[in-house]
Amino acid sequence: EAGRKDLTDEERLNIRDYVNSVSVLVQKSNKVSYKFFNTMAKTKELSREDLDSELLEIIEESKVILENSRDLTPPEFFEVAHGYLGLVFETRNKAYEDFKPALFNALQDLDLDISTTQITNTFLYMFMSDKIYLYFQDKLEESGENLGINITVK
Repeated sequence: EAGRKDLTDEERLNIRDYVNSVSVLVQKSNKVSYKFFNTMAKTKELSREDLDSELLEIIEESKVILENSRDLTPPEFFEVAHGYLGLVFETRNKAYEDFKPALFNALQDLDLDISTTQITNTFLYMFMSDKIYLYFQDKLEESGENLGINITVK
């Protein structure tokens, strides 16, 4: 399908550029998430310094993704989807930032009830960001459908 006839070439290009930029950010975020869970799997093998360094790197990469998402200007009719995307990256970033002190509290055998709650909350943030991402996908696809174009970001 050719899409809605009244979209200009410039509007089509803006939408394409936006979707491509979002796809890159999502792929980078997925890599950071993989790195995070891979680091968690190696927690017992890593020194505290290496663990701290890897977690700081994950946090920094996540911050860059969040900042880059804020720099994107969504095309007209994609503002709601973009709001969800920002919330996805904010929530994911908060999870990484909160996890580091929670993990080190647990490793230092500080108050385990507090550490357990902190760690549980960080995984709840991750779960929430995944759920919010589904809303983003729905709104992105809906925005495209309303314009007569098929858009999917996985």
